[in-house]
Amino acid sequence: MKTAQANLRIYGIEPDCDCDSIVGRAVRQIDGVRKVEFDQGHHTMWVDFVTSLVTVDQVVDTIERYGFRVARESSVPALN
Repeated sequence: MKTAQANLRIYGIEPDCDCDSIVGRAVRQIDGVRKVEFDQGHHTMWVDFVTSLVTVDQVVDTIERYGFRVARESSVPALN
């Protein structure tokens, strides 16, 4: 099983937005996403996923459906 990680910057987050419970939950429900970490202070989300089941584009599309804009800061394959 080949995995990769993506570090995404999310734009449009308000200070009182509970983005992790809203968007984080939606990303965690994508088949193939193994782990999600959200940093509210830096407006970034780190996603670990199985490349044969999900793409970074699918993760970005999910976040953008909630009205946020996303920039990919990095995306690297895991060493496995």
